[in-house]
Amino acid sequence: RLFDKEGVATIGSPMHRSVPHMIATGQADAGLIFLHLAIFAMVDNPGVFEVVYLGKDRYGATDDPLVLAFGQEPLDGNRAGTFFVQRTTTNVNPDQDTARERFIHALQTSEFTKILTESGLRRPSAAASY
Repeated sequence: RLFDKEGVATIGSPMHRSVPHMIATGQADAGLIFLHLAIFAMVDNPGVFEVVYLGKDRYGATDDPLVLAFGQEPLDGNRAGTFFVQRTTTNVNPDQDTARERFIHALQTSEFTKILTESGLRRPSAAASY
């Protein structure tokens, strides 16, 4: 959290909390931040932040992190990154093999899709061209 009863509290890791900290303390009027980091800042500090959409399918602003988590379509010319998981041919012991397979399985579950959605991320669509 950015605030405690006495005012501004510790902001945690500066790399990920510096933009919200600067806005919350009045050192900046606005800033750019990754969507998932904006969501976490809003969840951790209710009523402190409002986010302005920069996408082509949503306009205006929201102060609701659950609404923000639905994401937006990037403006033309911007690209959204896609991450892939790949098994390697590295030799592993049976415990490592079991852990790897459980991890890959977990990434494919509806529970993980829910975590992605709550974080403002989404699975790539089959029709997406990257």
